[in-house]
Amino acid sequence: MAVVDDRGHDDHGPSDFPEAPGEDFGRQPPHDMAAEQSVLGGMLLSKDAIADVIEVIRPGDFYRPAHQAVYDAILDLYGRGEPADPVTVSATLDRKGELKRIGGPPYLVTLTQTVPTAANAGYYAEIVAEKAILRRLVEAGTRIVQYGYAGADGQDVAEVVDRAQAELYEVTERRSSEDFAALTDILQPTMDELDSIASRGGISLGVPTGFTELDEITNGLHPGQMIIVAARPGVGKSTLGMDFMRSCSIKHGLASVMFSLEMSRTEIVMRLLSAEARIKLGDMRSGRMTDDDWTKLARRMSEISEAPLFVDDSPNLTMMEIRAKARRLKQRHDLRLIVVDYLQLMSSGKKVESRQQEVSEFSRSLKLMAKELECPVVAISQLNRGPEQRTDKRPMVSDLRESGCLPASTRILRADNGSEVTLGELLETGEQPLVWSLDERMRMVARPMVKVFPSGQKEVFRLRMASGREVEATGNHPFLTLDGWIPLDRLSVGDQLAIPRVVHEPARTERLTHDEVVALAHTVAAGADCVPAEVFSLPNDQVTLFLKELWTVGGSIRWDAAHDHGRVEYTSASRRLIDDIGQLLLRLSVHSVIKRAKTADAGWLIKVASADNQTVFLTAIGVPGFVQTSAAIAPKPVAKATTVDAVPSQVADKVRTLLATKEIAPPDIRSAMGSRFCGSTKSKHSAARSRIARIAAVLDDAGIDMYATNDVRWDHIVEITSLGVQDVYDGTVAETHNFVAQGISTHNSLEQDADMVILLHRPDAFERDDPRGGEADLILGKHRNGPTATITVAHQLHLSRFVDMARG
Repeated sequence: MAVVDDRGHDDHGPSDFPEAPGEDFGRQPPHDMAAEQSVLGGMLLSKDAIADVIEVIRPGDFYRPAHQAVYDAILDLYGRGEPADPVTVSATLDRKGELKRIGGPPYLVTLTQTVPTAANAGYYAEIVAEKAILRRLVEAGTRIVQYGYAGADGQDVAEVVDRAQAELYEVTERRSSEDFAALTDILQPTMDELDSIASRGGISLGVPTGFTELDEITNGLHPGQMIIVAARPGVGKSTLGMDFMRSCSIKHGLASVMFSLEMSRTEIVMRLLSAEARIKLGDMRSGRMTDDDWTKLARRMSEISEAPLFVDDSPNLTMMEIRAKARRLKQRHDLRLIVVDYLQLMSSGKKVESRQQEVSEFSRSLKLMAKELECPVVAISQLNRGPEQRTDKRPMVSDLRESGCLPASTRILRADNGSEVTLGELLETGEQPLVWSLDERMRMVARPMVKVFPSGQKEVFRLRMASGREVEATGNHPFLTLDGWIPLDRLSVGDQLAIPRVVHEPARTERLTHDEVVALAHTVAAGADCVPAEVFSLPNDQVTLFLKELWTVGGSIRWDAAHDHGRVEYTSASRRLIDDIGQLLLRLSVHSVIKRAKTADAGWLIKVASADNQTVFLTAIGVPGFVQTSAAIAPKPVAKATTVDAVPSQVADKVRTLLATKEIAPPDIRSAMGSRFCGSTKSKHSAARSRIARIAAVLDDAGIDMYATNDVRWDHIVEITSLGVQDVYDGTVAETHNFVAQGISTHNSLEQDADMVILLHRPDAFERDDPRGGEADLILGKHRNGPTATITVAHQLHLSRFVDMARG
């Protein structure tokens, strides 16, 4: 592309450097639109092109925001193992609400027609990356100028220079396209493996772990399996992962790779040499190796150097990078084992709602990678502090889960039939129902709850909301806030949590006759403890009929003259019935508040609060017999009522922050925002969703638009109470990893996609004088294809290895 395209003007002067820019706002930052289009077009045409591009382009390298949106959609699909083409990418963008912003499906087709050849996508990506570096250099230069003026105003000069150097370093830091280092490029099948297959009658043995008893139980590590090796810090989990690699590559000549986010490649090789040559690791590090040590090392060096073992110690590795590099190794060297050390240090390279959800996605992605490459993946993981709280310090599989737990009585909102089901019932039946869950734009979607499992005994807290909704959970269970998923033990009274704003019709509706619906309503009004299950499966028009009859027989709609506002209420002695009515009201987008009734014998009361909300109720349901009262309520506002269509005041703060970075004409701002947002003063009041929608349209910002179009409203915490230690459980929801529990959005457990979970327990790691000193337990806590067991091995950590115990 010509210089004039990047710089916006030609060089006419004789100087070697252009003059300092004046007030030239027409100049565009460096970019190459054709290269960006060709990169995306290649990725849409070829899966191999995606792997090539991922290693070159960083998040934010695209100049045009629409291109970045398309790129992110392609990566989302690629990360889930799904095809990325104009049709699937279009669907992904549409689900995120970004399809129109990028130009619609025709633009995706245009991208595929623009690229000269998909085979050159990697070269086009280099051009895009280079232009991005130039843009960052321009931005860094602007900030450095500001730092210089700040230094002139009295800031410490040394600090200013350090910040300026950091800006330049960040610009020049680029990742290599091939960061792993091979111990050898030679890979040959070994006779040991052939002998092993023959001796087992033709049954193929998986990748040997090097531990006889473990291999007897598991038959080795098999293609497509994900194996989690977990322990507390300092127990030796990285060493165990390297033992698997040594067995795979050095002993059996099969290719393996370690993606190490903790140790450098030099440290890894030093540990390998210590384990293979049986030289103390401390002596190697301190330079105290004897002549005998050097001799032992020389004897082993030939076999070690020929091993097809690869190491990648790149910092901040993302899942996409690991997948792309592993694919290339599989193609070139028939990769047989992947070790990732360790799971909690991985980075997604993008902003996420919570660390729990990010790690959960990594777990799922590693399993997909194992299946795609037909190669076992060993993921090293760190356990929570559960073992330290037990007398014997012995780890359990539940210690892997960082996202908290719920009692068995917790009710989950189903999306298949609209009813609720408890975790205990799902655990007992093994059912995997569709449940309501929030997607990335906080919209209600149906996703399967694929598993429910016990998580031991833990302290449980009751969380009570201003709306009267209650849920019980452990301290580390996350709930959705404006700042993402936050564990309960980091929440306080007054914090706002997401609860459903609307519940859609279930996937399966079953219509009853008019008389049957009326009869069910009369039965409930006569004193039932709950709403019958079949009511939740009714289509919305019959839910309306049910609620109309229920209110006609047992409800209350009246004008409270003393307080000058209307009351729409229903009372019952059964808290479960009141909760059920609240769920049915959400089917019609009617929001309610639950509280104790004033009279003790009445029990519980559910009321429809705020004038707007009562109008929705009266318009949708139109209860007969209350015509005059309804007419009185509808036109009159409820005193001091907050609008139903409100978003938290923090959203207005985000709008102001965004305005500071955008150039919007003042008339556009005033017309969209109204007087409340025209100044810089922060407001404690909520803003209407309709107003936020207008603001988002003016700013053309999908993030702000999400707050006006999502399916949640924000309820604040009024009480957190400890209930003591209880048996607790958790579940896993595919893709979205969250569900609605007791009417509140909550996160699920860290995704347990592992085929095997090996927990490493070393008694003398906690007590040096333990009688089992020198021993370690490999606790096979989960084994999808066979029995669980505990294998005792000997640890020789001074030689950086574990070995089989001697058999008598």
